[in-house]
Amino acid sequence: MTGRTILVVLASGYDEFRRWCLDSGLRPDDPEVVFVDRFHKLRGIEPTKVIRCRRYYEHPELQEIEAWLRVLDERRNAPPAGQQAQIQTSP
Repeated sequence: MTGRTILVVLASGYDEFRRWCLDSGLRPDDPEVVFVDRFHKLRGIEPTKVIRCRRYYEHPELQEIEAWLRVLDERRNAPPAGQQAQIQTSP
């Protein structure tokens, strides 16, 4: 799944996800639009754009999903392997 942006949609449930897709002109079965009903669905999905539906905060696994999204974001922003971070010390 490289080279294309995957839309990760956080919604309270599948019905809200489906309504969001239809309102946005997308198909719920599009492989580039992923409803995250379990946090493990985020494994292997990069790069991503996260869409939060109106009632996403009602999702029962929201804390786990948000934690995994933070991990993905940290990995994406980490320096490439073998490249050292520059540390400045105060004079």
